[in-house]
Amino acid sequence: MNEGREPPGSLMALLVPLAASILILTLFFFFMGGDVALEIFTTALVTATIAGKFIVVRGLAQQGFFDSPFKLVPLIVYLDLAVALVAVYNMGFLYRLPRLGAKLESLQAAGCRILSRNPWMRKVTFLGIVGFVMFPLSGTGAIGGAFFGRLLGLSRRRTMMGIAIGSVLGGAGMAFLAGVSGDALRNLQGNPVLLGGGVVVVGGILYWLVRRAKSLAAED
Repeated sequence: MNEGREPPGSLMALLVPLAASILILTLFFFFMGGDVALEIFTTALVTATIAGKFIVVRGLAQQGFFDSPFKLVPLIVYLDLAVALVAVYNMGFLYRLPRLGAKLESLQAAGCRILSRNPWMRKVTFLGIVGFVMFPLSGTGAIGGAFFGRLLGLSRRRTMMGIAIGSVLGGAGMAFLAGVSGDALRNLQGNPVLLGGGVVVVGGILYWLVRRAKSLAAED
């Protein structure tokens, strides 16, 4: 990838998650019944819009298809990958926004130069994306991982790999904690410390990237 140049958006990346989701729900409808298909759809909707990885707590008390927190892990991973696919392969649309697009392009160029000049940071950045997606902090997740992975100079493939690994580890970890101490995990949802932690993480990454971009610009 050329420095600072985000490849054009991919229509296929938009259509594949939608088509796959329809196909999966259709298969569940025919083989396991409408109730199960509806449960999967509503749980996926709640997971994607409100609960995030904390959806695993519901598996402890809910009777039905998702009667175990570990059954929710594949759903979490699938949703993260679907969202990541759309975000990673269509970030170019953000670059067309007035003012903001040019700044994002500059930040991505800085990220690419940082990694090219410091190869060791590529592994650190990759592990950072894994951790960013894995921990259930406010503002983190597949969208945040896709956004920062690309801005920090990772390729689309490595960004997707980091998000996938982080999603599996995060979902499985939350399911394990839900089985061990579900009540304590319920109390964490919406915890102001976690919310503040997410803001600090996101703000810190942006601050470092902006400062580094200015430093590189001065060196050039």
